Amino acid sequence: MHAIEDLPAVAPGSGFAILARVRNPAGGWAKDADLTDIKVRVDDEEAGEHLTAATLAAADTVHKELQNSDSRWTKDRLGFNVEIHADAGWTPQPNKSYLIKVQFNWTDAAPSYKFYRVRTASSAFSTPV
Repeated sequence: MHAIEDLPAVAPGSGFAILARVRNPAGGWAKDADLTDIKVRVDDEEAGEHLTAATLAAADTVHKELQNSDSRWTKDRLGFNVEIHADAGWTPQPNKSYLIKVQFNWTDAAPSYKFYRVRTASSAFSTPV
């Protein structure tokens, strides 16, 4: 079983970014040319139901170099090379937990995966003041 990374909570129905550092099958940092595409599947964790899916272009998702000056990345100084823009429809309901499966489809190797969990805040916390 793959490890699931917990993301910070988001407001229901809001977009957010998933930042990751990904290596290609040869061990180097992934580049867009290494991938045919990236597939994403989102499931409602409690209901065990499939919610949505998307196919992302590698050129729009994988940076050419590690991004180490972006303040959104707080894990270390090395940085990230993958930035997935989650659509607002991926997390539509308040007080829910969603599982996000990211499948990296390599040009010359079997797919690899990353798994994320994101929880939505209650509607009381997502109403503008």
